[in-house]
Amino acid sequence: MDYAGLPGSPNLLDSYITQDDASVYVYDPTSPAADGNGWVDMGQIQGPSGLSGSSGTSGTSGTSGINGTSGTSGSVGPAGTSGTSGTSGINGTSGTSGTFSFYFQNTAPAGPILVGSLWYHSETGLLYVYVNDGDTNQWVEISQGSITVGGGAAPTAALRDDQLWHDIYELYETPAGQPFGWKIGNLTLATAGFSQGQAQAAFPYFWQRWQALQAASVVPPNSFLSLTVMTAAISDAIWSGSATDISNLNSPCTSRVNVRIPPGRFLINYQLPLAFGTYTGHGSSEWFTNGFPNAWGGTFGQGGTSLHVDRANWLGRNDGAIWESTTWGNLTLFSYNENFQLLNMRLVGNKELNYFDVTKLICGVNVWDMGSNAVIDNIFADDFEGACFHFVRGTYAHIRQAAGFRSNLASIWCHGGGQLTVETYETDECPAVVRVERGYQRPANNSIHFNFLKMETGIAPSRPDPKGMMVLDAKGWVRAHFDYIQYAAVRQFPHAMFRVDGRGIDFPISGTNTFSQSSEVSVDMFSLFGPCYGILHDVGNGRMWLHDGTLNQNGYVNTRVRGFRWRSGSGGELITPFGIAPTLITGMAQGRFSPLAIDQMTGAPIGAWNNTAGTPAYEGQGFSGPYGEPPEIPIGVEIAPPAGALANLYP
Repeated sequence: MDYAGLPGSPNLLDSYITQDDASVYVYDPTSPAADGNGWVDMGQIQGPSGLSGSSGTSGTSGTSGINGTSGTSGSVGPAGTSGTSGTSGINGTSGTSGTFSFYFQNTAPAGPILVGSLWYHSETGLLYVYVNDGDTNQWVEISQGSITVGGGAAPTAALRDDQLWHDIYELYETPAGQPFGWKIGNLTLATAGFSQGQAQAAFPYFWQRWQALQAASVVPPNSFLSLTVMTAAISDAIWSGSATDISNLNSPCTSRVNVRIPPGRFLINYQLPLAFGTYTGHGSSEWFTNGFPNAWGGTFGQGGTSLHVDRANWLGRNDGAIWESTTWGNLTLFSYNENFQLLNMRLVGNKELNYFDVTKLICGVNVWDMGSNAVIDNIFADDFEGACFHFVRGTYAHIRQAAGFRSNLASIWCHGGGQLTVETYETDECPAVVRVERGYQRPANNSIHFNFLKMETGIAPSRPDPKGMMVLDAKGWVRAHFDYIQYAAVRQFPHAMFRVDGRGIDFPISGTNTFSQSSEVSVDMFSLFGPCYGILHDVGNGRMWLHDGTLNQNGYVNTRVRGFRWRSGSGGELITPFGIAPTLITGMAQGRFSPLAIDQMTGAPIGAWNNTAGTPAYEGQGFSGPYGEPPEIPIGVEIAPPAGALANLYP
């Protein structure tokens, strides 16, 4: 093509017709049919042919002359007369003159239209030309659309491939052809330039799911364009592998599609679906730029993938999560969330409050019935009003390596029974590392095992809201074992490391006050850096065992206990290695105690606990807000269970 007559910097969808051969060209560099300069050849526009003229009649031949006698040549005879010419054919009618128009809209242009005008359908990407076929004027399609996912064909059920990796950066793009990288992922679909039709074409699977959610009044009407582009892209990729289940809100998502999320800091404003695939980022460090728009990297965290709760545009539940099982809250469905892998990313809650509020319980991850071979690995969760990780039931919940920081309810929340195994875990400043309680029509019967736990509580520049963090705060039957705990308290004196309250839940024998199966907690070894008053508060038996140590010059308790084993049976018993018998306090109050402040000069606590009166109580000290100690909370569900089930959440 000769580009000499075309502008050097065309705008998207500019169209031109060449004068020499009437070829139509549209500038659309996102189209697969575009040449190296971004132009799409739409073919020639040809007017109808004129009628052919009739042939003229042939002239008659002249008579031959008489042969002369031999000898000198005779003179040349006169030429015969020419035959008459045939009449000329009738000329065809000329086409209408004038400049044609170009239309960019989602409905056919109306009104007087000049033949040769072009219409680019703004939603489907199809190009039409207005022609006269001799009988009527009409729009005729002359190209395939180019508004598609990834610049190629729109996704179909053929994407249902259990081994398929969906790379968000490569698979999805805006209508202007921009990939969903770190500059785009935080935008809503509307801000990124999507019309409703374009969003439906780009995210057909999640669009279908969203229509079902809207019909059930789970999400606001006409809200799809309010989703962030990364929320829509990740969700669409996962739902593409579960096409038959999309509209059934009571069916689990069976997708085994794997998703790779690009590096960057992305806002998420609806729960991302946890199904049966592998969902990975590029590292759990926070994403930083150097303060100007096109910079990559920073002082640390370069290249990580961090997903942040979008508080301003959140469309999920107040007890939702960044990642959540699609079966969440379905009390009638017995379906383990198995085989998924959640890997290599940071989750940030951007909490609005620094204390517990029953109306604000967004978590990092919500898993319903976590099952075999599912694993969470290299996930850093931080700053949630609920918990970093929330497990309801499950056999078994498995964390390989993770960190959970500064959340208002717990670092790990085990709800309604199940098993939890953790290999390596780090946590700072949550009310408890693990919180256990009953719910969802199930008692709190949890088995817990940690290989290595590193934790820290107290006042620090990054922790202005100290929580007096416990290792375990359990309301129910529990059997927990910890191989090694490294516990640090800074500028604050926590009351106890462990608290177990099994009253009425600890599998009592009917008609007696003894336990048929007692709760148990055991620790092979722990290191205590800083002060801590009690080892374990046995609420059901009104007992607590102390660390029995003196304060050194750094305010650390030189505890004699390095490990222990406790059981709730037989009135409560705690034994330690090497025959050490820690001090036992009886008649303990049932509630949780507030930590005490520390005198920075001496390291001694300011004030004292009244263990029988239960003061100072944890409630009202700025740790749990106006609601007091976190109660057993009826958690909302996405789809209501059968009539009467909600009333029985806590039998």
